[in-house]
Amino acid sequence: MESNKKPVTGPDERLQTVISELDTTVDDFLEKGRFVLMELMEAAAIHTDDTPDIRTRNLSKANTLADITHDYLTQAQSVITSIVLRESKAWTERRGSELAECRLENEGGKADE
Repeated sequence: MESNKKPVTGPDERLQTVISELDTTVDDFLEKGRFVLMELMEAAAIHTDDTPDIRTRNLSKANTLADITHDYLTQAQSVITSIVLRESKAWTERRGSELAECRLENEGGKADE
């Protein structure tokens, strides 16, 4: 029977959207971070035939890559925090609206009055 299937509700759609946003953000920044960390490990590796100039360049490159990694982590934290704050605010507003409707109904009024 098809009647047993529940239609997707607004909150369910919103949850799926948030999960998708978080998934995309995490995947994107983890992939970028993984790439930069692999480059950082290569730049920091010591090879027996490295000259002092090569080691100095590699150290400089490693510092730059560490800065890039830090920036990616900061961006990821910012995006995730924004999503959490946005959804927390929306949830609080929805909850407040639902409570106001319940109060009106309990007082004998209608929610749309």
